[in-house]
This record gives sequence, C-alpha cells and structure tokens, in this order.
Amino acid sequence: MMRNIVAGTADTEFEKRLTKATFHLDSKEPKEKHVIYMLECMNGEHKDHVSTIGAIKFIFERHISHLDNWAINTKVFIVLHRGLQNIKVNRKIVKDLKAKEHLMH
Repeated sequence: MMRNIVAGTADTEFEKRLTKATFHLDSKEPKEKHVIYMLECMNGEHKDHVSTIGAIKFIFERHISHLDNWAINTKVFIVLHRGLQNIKVNRKIVKDLKAKEHLMH
C-alpha cells in the first residue's frame, strides 16, 4: 500500500513504475512487470513512449537523490543493467551519445 502512495506523486506512468520498482521498504528485487514496462517504454513498444536518454536521466536522478539508501541503489542498478542488456535500448543509447559527441569535447 505504501508503494502505491509514494508512486502516486509521480507525474508520468514511467516515473510511477520506476518508483514502484525501486521502492525502499522491501529488500526484494524489482518486480518483473515494472521492469518490462520500463523496457517497453524505452523501446517505443508502448503508448507511453519515453526517450531512452530521458529514461536513463530519470533512473540516474532516482539513484542520486537516494545515495544513502542501499535498497534503492541496488534496484536502480538492476533496472539499469536490464536496460543495457536489451539490444534495442543499448543501440539507442549509443546512437544518442554518438550524436551528442561534440558536447563531450
């Protein structure tokens, strides 16, 4: 119940699912349905399309804002790892970084 209350403060469905997947009061891994939903959003397979870079930004913001909580950080890294294992998401990240390569110099 607390997970739903905390997730209710998020703006988009992607942010709600990220909050639910990285909830801090349980020490279990993120629920598979939330991780799959986020991967589908990043792939563009879902109506709530989120850009890959925007999704990574949300994930890192969640990590940075809760550096002192080991449960959230572990779950964030699990979600990030699953995203990077997905070939479509991985290619989009590389493509977006390559397009913005001039900003890194």
